[in-house]
Amino acid sequence: MMDGDAMTPATAPGAGGVRLAPLPAPYPYRSALAFVSDIDSTTYESLFRVHRMLYGLAEGYEDVALETSNSYWVFTHLGKKRKCEVALAAADLSPLPQADAVGALLRTPIFDTLHTYGDVGKVSFDHDFARRCVDLLHDHGLAPAMWTYHGNTLQTHNIAPGADHWHGDDPGHASYHLDLLRKDLGLRFFRRAPSLVLDAPGVSDGEVVQTRDGSWIYQFRGAAFLRNVPREEVDAWLVRLRAEGRSALLDRHVFKPQRQFPDNVLTWTPEMLRYQLSEAVLDDMVAGERVTLVNQHLTRAHCVGSYEAVETRDALRRLTRYGEDGRLLTTSGARLLMFKFVRDNVEARLDVEGEVTRLRISPVAAQGEVWVDLTEERLSGIAFPVPGPEVVATLGPARCETLTVERDERHGWVARFPWESRLQAQRDAVLEFETRIGAP
Repeated sequence: MMDGDAMTPATAPGAGGVRLAPLPAPYPYRSALAFVSDIDSTTYESLFRVHRMLYGLAEGYEDVALETSNSYWVFTHLGKKRKCEVALAAADLSPLPQADAVGALLRTPIFDTLHTYGDVGKVSFDHDFARRCVDLLHDHGLAPAMWTYHGNTLQTHNIAPGADHWHGDDPGHASYHLDLLRKDLGLRFFRRAPSLVLDAPGVSDGEVVQTRDGSWIYQFRGAAFLRNVPREEVDAWLVRLRAEGRSALLDRHVFKPQRQFPDNVLTWTPEMLRYQLSEAVLDDMVAGERVTLVNQHLTRAHCVGSYEAVETRDALRRLTRYGEDGRLLTTSGARLLMFKFVRDNVEARLDVEGEVTRLRISPVAAQGEVWVDLTEERLSGIAFPVPGPEVVATLGPARCETLTVERDERHGWVARFPWESRLQAQRDAVLEFETRIGAP
């Protein structure tokens, strides 16, 4: 099901009781957004500086409070211009001096996604190289919740079933390594390219697909939506890209989208947050009750200055206010993706047994296979409309301990699993590690 589709909370009769559909967004919010933020060109300074602003720890940003997360790399190219500093190893997989401190940082809620292993297009990649990367993750106690692709068609290790130029799931190709991600890391969630390029507030699709090695994965696309950027802003952005030597990106990220949507430009860098988080965009998301994963590069070192703009600060404050009044939740990519998957693959039936109303919750088999073991933690934010306050809920044979029933102005009685903010844990991680790693 697409996130933009209507999900009616009304009950429908089904075998063994009344079938209930979950509410569209993590309760009590009406919509939700997460940035799937790539780690490319991130320095320790830019990482901590940006997150101090997003978490309300920086001067002038005290009224900003946004839970977000990042992807990470196993290795980095030390001599590369605009290299990513946040990594465990050099390109030959020799450990970096700060590897232990980085590993501790990557285990915090600030990071949840493996952005492939690094800039793989610039190394000699094969199954053994991937195995060594996975071993480094194990050595540092890292278990990413999802995988996101990196780069272009030359990055043959990317995973996209059916794509002729990516072979990470093809056991007959030298770039095959999906078996390590699935069996050794337990990964099920994979973001593929290209992004959904839309001229409206984005939606993120997702589906269970079979890969070329016979595995089943949940594949999703992030949304890179477009929104009426003024012509003079586009021209200024192009000048900056050329001045920074990034002209190779122009056709892929500017000219091609402009041919599709002549009055718009792709909003995939922090410079465009002022448009990406406009009141019109956020209101459309709330009205459509959308759950959206948005492509971004929030911590790129050469983009940090854009956060100083008044318009960008106002956009972050606006997003914070929408969360404070319950309209739109901002959270980490992996948490929102887990919510989305569970929402679309959970079944609830309401039975009346004498004086007891019982809510029976169970997973839906995906392609004949029960995919994610449902726990009350994984049901975080899931809510069902129920007829009244006296409901006993069960997950499998066991009674649900954390589910509560409350009165809601929009939905009547709602049985819901709590959604707890991890913002304070992210703030604590920044304050602890920026000193240990030596960021100014």
